[in-house]
Amino acid sequence: MRSCALLYLLILPVFSNALVTRSPCYDGVFTLVSRGSEEPQGQSVLETIASGIAAALPGSGSNEVVYPALLSFWDSAPIGVTNAQQQLQDYYEQCPDGKIVLLGYSQGSYVLTTTLAGGNYSGQRWSPLASNIANNIAAIVLFGDQSRMLGQGTLATGTNCATTCTATAPLALKSPYSTAMQVYFDRLEEWCDANGEAPGDFATAI
Repeated sequence: MRSCALLYLLILPVFSNALVTRSPCYDGVFTLVSRGSEEPQGQSVLETIASGIAAALPGSGSNEVVYPALLSFWDSAPIGVTNAQQQLQDYYEQCPDGKIVLLGYSQGSYVLTTTLAGGNYSGQRWSPLASNIANNIAAIVLFGDQSRMLGQGTLATGTNCATTCTATAPLALKSPYSTAMQVYFDRLEEWCDANGEAPGDFATAI
C-alpha cells in the first residue's frame, strides 16, 4: 500500500505539469498551432506568427496541438489528428461563436489537413471535422504540407512550387475551406517540388 502511495507521489508532478489542452474563449481569434517534426511542444517556429496574430487582434490567444511530432511519422501524426479534432471540439463547445485560425508546419500541416478532411490509417479512421466547427474557421495557413505532391493540380492558392501540387488523398477542402486557406512551399521543397535537387528552407517559404 505504501509503495502504491509512493508511486502516486512520484508520477503526480508529471500529470500536474502536462500541457493544458483546453483553451479559454477569446473575443478575437483562437489560433491552434500544429508544429513540425521534432519541434518541442510549445516551441514551434509558428509561435512567431501566432504571437503576431494576437498582437494584431486584441483579445486573441493560441495553443498547440498536443502530439509527439516524431520523425517516425506514423507513430506521431495519427495522435495529432485525434487530439486536434478533440481540441477543436472542446473549444467549440466552450465558445460556439469563437473564430479559429489554424497554422501548420510540415508534419503539423498533414495533421491539420487530415483533421479537417478526415482519413484513415492502419484501421484507424477519422471523420471530417464537424461542419458547425468548420464554419468558425476564419483562416488556415499551411507550410510544407506533406500530404501535397508535385504535379497533381491545385488545391489552394499561395503555393510556390515549380509545378502546382495538391493532396494525395481526396481531401474535401475545396468547400468550405479553400477560400480561407493558404498553402506555401519553397520552390525546392523536397515534399512538393519533388524534381528539385535540395530540400527547401522554411524561412524562405515564410
